[in-house]
Amino acid sequence: IRLLAYPTGTAGRLMDSFVLGFRPELSVAECLDRLRESGIRSARSLYVVSEDNRLLGRISMQDLALAERDERIRDLMQPAQGRVGALDG
Repeated sequence: IRLLAYPTGTAGRLMDSFVLGFRPELSVAECLDRLRESGIRSARSLYVVSEDNRLLGRISMQDLALAERDERIRDLMQPAQGRVGALDG
């Protein structure tokens, strides 16, 4: 299990090791299609990441579900407020 690779008492030990990242230029329809293909059923938020996989923001599933299909997710996302590194304690 990948979670065990991080030392006890660190954020990495608590984090989910499988997270889908979505690019800001995707449309809501493209994002929903990708989410369906992934098979993930328990997500409450989706994460928007840059080309180098840096967190830009997040979108709640409710906001995504109620948005117009051609709207870009960059226009729906809430900017990232802060970050925690995997080895932070």
